[in-house]
Amino acid sequence: FGGDSIPFRRFGRCGFHSSRRRYITYMESLMTNRDSESKNTMGITNANKEISMARISCEETFNIKLSLTASPDIVSNPTDIVLLLDRSQSMAGSPLANLKNGVKKFIDIIADATGGGTQDGQIGAGSRIGIVSFSNTAVAEGNAAIFPDPVINIDCGEVLVTEPCPQPLDITIDGCEDSLVFDSGDLMMQSAGRILQLSVTLKNVCPGKRVALAATVTEVDSEGLEYKRGFKTMTIPAHNRNRCRDVNIDCIKFVLPEDLSVGENQDGSSICGDRQFKASFIAHYIDNDFQCCDVVL
Repeated sequence: FGGDSIPFRRFGRCGFHSSRRRYITYMESLMTNRDSESKNTMGITNANKEISMARISCEETFNIKLSLTASPDIVSNPTDIVLLLDRSQSMAGSPLANLKNGVKKFIDIIADATGGGTQDGQIGAGSRIGIVSFSNTAVAEGNAAIFPDPVINIDCGEVLVTEPCPQPLDITIDGCEDSLVFDSGDLMMQSAGRILQLSVTLKNVCPGKRVALAATVTEVDSEGLEYKRGFKTMTIPAHNRNRCRDVNIDCIKFVLPEDLSVGENQDGSSICGDRQFKASFIAHYIDNDFQCCDVVL
């Protein structure tokens, strides 16, 4: 028994409560010595509870490990072990199933440590295991294993990115002054950028067939190196003309923030410098007449 660990698994869930955190209180263990004539008293020397991460998002999972160390050895000191199990509404579903699996593993560990042999739930050396489940409250006296209370934050909020606020200037107008001339200095343009609109003509598109189109944009620096700036895919509807026709695709827009510039002005404050770009296109039919012999579409 000394130092064995029992793994548990708990699924992250949205809406625990307003502070988005919840204390983990899955299993507490009570141990008392049944042998009144024994000079040694069964006692827990260490109890620990660990969680695998400090913060998760909705629908993510984390692991819980409970560890107990007791002295003396329960093989020579028959011991009563009582497991208090939470079966409240918050444990419904997977958490309760995981708790049951953890209890079974705990019993198997004790059985193996006391010479119980096979993992059939029977323990040896005169020791016994009792189980108490609770929904609201439970009170127990004796040699209690008090686990620490690790905390995990459940983050179900949106990812929020804001533009920094401008730095204010302090201006003071002295008493009895009717007016004040104040030079605020230089003000740089903020959030500058370009919008690139591309057009392309798809040649000889057959009637009744949709086309998948992809467009990519890269920026080129002075040494000819390319940097990714955008990627778009779109479905071009089929036309119903009586023969193959050219199809013009207009206004494929790409947003090019100036702070990504690798051209003359790389501080993002001006659009006066030149920027070099390359555009690439890929197109193919979506609809086709191909069919494998053994496949029904």
